[in-house]
Order: sequence, then structure tokens, then C-alpha cells
Amino acid sequence: MDLKQKVFVLRDSKNGKERLLPFTKSLCDVLLQYRTHRDCLNPNRSEPYFFITARGKKCNSGQIYKVFRLVLKESGIPFKGNHYGPDVHQLRHTFAVRSLLQMVRNGMDMYSSLPILSTYLGHQSIEATNNYVRLTAEIYPELIHNVEDMLVNVFPCLKNECDYEND
Repeated sequence: MDLKQKVFVLRDSKNGKERLLPFTKSLCDVLLQYRTHRDCLNPNRSEPYFFITARGKKCNSGQIYKVFRLVLKESGIPFKGNHYGPDVHQLRHTFAVRSLLQMVRNGMDMYSSLPILSTYLGHQSIEATNNYVRLTAEIYPELIHNVEDMLVNVFPCLKNECDYEND
């Protein structure tokens, strides 16, 4: 974690690659608050990890899952188990879809956006990212509409079809 440069350094990730993930100033502010609180609770901690448990030990995925489930319960959000309800990984999916949507809304071509998002997510291929975001007309009709607008003149209108449409 480099709070000065506002970047996470991911090592030993799923694909075995190291990568840097930039983050916003607002997240940096929250991380600074967390660090202050963490250091007050564990002034003599020995773990080199940024995120630690209340006992000063490295967080593992099971602990993160338990805290996430507790937050859901406290928020009144139902979780039925076995893929019926929100899970931590869905936050990643939401981030991916919203990031792609934001890039397109800011005028970036969708097909130029996918490689950027793919790299950020650490995917091995653009196809993996494309499957990951699974955009649908029901969820983001304005995105699909933009694509349709770009393709409107790709296929010429045949005379008989144009006459039929005007009737």
C-alpha cells in the first residue's frame, strides 16, 4: 500500500502477476483513518500487512467473508447462502460494470475501454473481462442505445424496407 502515490501493490495474485492499482483521494482519506485507528489498537504490531484483525494478525478471506455477512445482517440485507444473496465477489463485478459504464459515458469507446479494465482487474484476456461485465440492455439501456446509434448507418436501407417502414 502506497498512500503517498495512492496505489495498491498486489503481489501473488490469482494469475501470479504483480500489478499496481491506483485509487482515489477519497479512498486514501478512508485508508488513512483506518491506519490511525489500526495503529491505536495495535501499537506494537509485528505483521507487515496493512489490513489486520483486531488481534493484530493478517486478515484472511474467511474473516473478510464473516465481516461482510455481519454488515449485510446489520443492514437488513437478506443472504440465503449458496449464491442467493450478495457476496464479496459481487462488489468486484459491480465495480467492473460501473467502471466500464463511466468510461463510455465520458466518451471513451467501449472497445478501447475493455483492455484498460481488463488490465486493472488482472484478467489474462479481454474476453474474460467481456464475460465478466456481461452488459445487457435491461441493465444499461443507454449503453446499448449508444452502440446502436454508432451502427445505424452500417447496413443500408433497402428500398422496399424503407417504403414499408414509412407506411
